[in-house]
Amino acid sequence: MGKYSKIAWTDRTWNPIVGCSKVSRACDNCYAEAMARRLKAMGIDGYEEAINNRGKWSGKTAFSTRTMEKPLLWKKASRIFVGSMTDLFHPATPDEWLDQVFAVMALAPQHTFMVLTRRFLSCEPLLGPIDLTDITSNLLPGGPEQWNVLDRQEALEAENGAPNTIIDWVIVGGESGPKARPMHPDWARSLRDQCAAAGVPFLFKQRLDERGCKVELPALDGKVWFEFPEAAKEKAGVAAPAFPTTSRKIGEATR
Repeated sequence: MGKYSKIAWTDRTWNPIVGCSKVSRACDNCYAEAMARRLKAMGIDGYEEAINNRGKWSGKTAFSTRTMEKPLLWKKASRIFVGSMTDLFHPATPDEWLDQVFAVMALAPQHTFMVLTRRFLSCEPLLGPIDLTDITSNLLPGGPEQWNVLDRQEALEAENGAPNTIIDWVIVGGESGPKARPMHPDWARSLRDQCAAAGVPFLFKQRLDERGCKVELPALDGKVWFEFPEAAKEKAGVAAPAFPTTSRKIGEATR
């Protein structure tokens, strides 16, 4: 991992830790579990522990020393998705591993690191007491130049905001993959309208069309919604997509 990414909202993925387990119905068709099965079959380090004999997440995580320092070698400013093959705040991941991950982030201020988690309550005890002012000013979410990102990329129902939470960026999209469940466009409209009312950037990443094809950066009411926080634009440079939509038959799970 660490190559240039096809994910619309990021430039690269970085996986110093791999492995996970499912915590909600949004995890049912986990793209990373399907990919991890293939990586285990290829003999890639870490995935032997992460995937059990039934081809499912084992609930164990593995640390990759080979991958850990890669962001330090990437000189061009990039938006980096941290842990596309894990939940960084999984209970099986020791704090010592997280210390090393955050240390690398601090040593690579040219990048913007994006950490997604379904375990919000687990990250607060780890990050809450830490003074993030200097060491993670390039981290999403949290801190003075950091953002709280609502990532609803497996949208299965309508949603009305996040009570008592300041949200700085919303990424939304339906599931993709062989067993993808449909997403009603009204769910995206609802979030878009809430974002517009609150002045929050909104990025509509993907959906399925009526033929079951994945549409990347689909138009919603005649517009492609590809918005980023201003500071992220200035840091890494964000170009509007050169295409309104793309459509292809889904053959494998993708994010």
